Amino acid sequence: MTPALRFSEENVLTVRVQNGWDAQIAPRAGDTVFMNGLNRNVRFITTQAQHVDWFGQAITTPEVSHEQASLRVATEIKNRDSKSVSCEVVVEVMDSDGNTVASTKDGATLVPNGGTTVTQDLPTINTPKLWSPETPHLYDVRTHIYRGKQLVDTYTERVGIRWFEFSREQGFFLNGEPYYLWGYNVHEDRAGWGFSGTDAGMYRDMKLMKEAGANV
Repeated sequence: MTPALRFSEENVLTVRVQNGWDAQIAPRAGDTVFMNGLNRNVRFITTQAQHVDWFGQAITTPEVSHEQASLRVATEIKNRDSKSVSCEVVVEVMDSDGNTVASTKDGATLVPNGGTTVTQDLPTINTPKLWSPETPHLYDVRTHIYRGKQLVDTYTERVGIRWFEFSREQGFFLNGEPYYLWGYNVHEDRAGWGFSGTDAGMYRDMKLMKEAGANV
């Protein structure tokens, strides 16, 4: 799209939607309502030539306890230049009060017209605020990409720190405590809207389920 854009003028983006049956696209048959069209929000995102890919970050917690937690961040960085580029990747973990509780930085060489995945292990977080449906503490993992001294991209993910396990004899445990799962099987159908869904509609549904006692 970049060569066609006029950055100093108004641009028109045209989207064509087809609803023809395609044997390569599920669902192909069965007791299924075949929806079509644009049924979720559309976002237009502009980036520098070097940037974190869309949904390009995976965050895991190799170790979690009440005393400490470790985070591992794997970031896929795209380079749209035809030559390799050296960058610095800075990752900060911030609590709900905006305090930085862990950070790290590493250099990376980005391949021409491709992607490079940078995996970073952050310092241990002491006495983490553990996530649960009753106490949904979240941390912001903020990733900055620098090309030289220039900041070219900032990418933020929200993550809850928790651990869970299943026991055949005792059931499900969350953060070391037995936890009973109670929820709904909810289909994405809304009167007058069909399969379409807005952020506000999904928030309303989650709020109604939670008020009725559900935790999943």
